[in-house]
Amino acid sequence: MGLVSTVVSQWAVYAIRNLTEQNERNQELIAQMEEKGLADNSALESMGLEAEKRDDKLILKSVRKKPL
Repeated sequence: MGLVSTVVSQWAVYAIRNLTEQNERNQELIAQMEEKGLADNSALESMGLEAEKRDDKLILKSVRKKPL
């Protein structure tokens, strides 16, 4: 996993923890969530990133072309 993916992943975990800690309503909401597939990637693409599903994981990768 690249550095960007690691940082994004850790911030996502931290945010979810903060939203659910001692908050039963948010915990129940998350427990009821179902996978619907990948969302529109246009915002990520504008930043040179792409989300890809591999097995049961989402991978964030750079799609910027390296200079020759």
